Amino acid sequence: MSPYAIAGLVMIARAILIVLVTGLIAAVRTLRLMRRAQALAKHPTLVAAQGFSAVQARLEVVRSKAEAIKARRATIAADIAELMESSAALRLQVDRVGFATVLLLQTFVPTLRGSMSDFS
Repeated sequence: MSPYAIAGLVMIARAILIVLVTGLIAAVRTLRLMRRAQALAKHPTLVAAQGFSAVQARLEVVRSKAEAIKARRATIAADIAELMESSAALRLQVDRVGFATVLLLQTFVPTLRGSMSDFS
């Protein structure tokens, strides 16, 4: 073989070796990168960030319910005021019934008048 043929074969061998080493390095880096990506996919921060969309959807539901409650606030306030008025009226009627009962007992059962004064 001529020296030029040997030099050509050496250069081809070097080129093949360089391509193989470069491919091997690229494969190793790709495997490292894939392992790192899998590790990051399991990281608590990323898991929490993925769960954030579900939490955000629930917060939107709560926000819409809060807006509905705000819209009904005037009606709720009017209902509460009406309830308080009816409660006061009912309490007044209960007091009147109690007073009438005491008067009836004093009228029809005069012997218990002394004992009734203990309960007043």
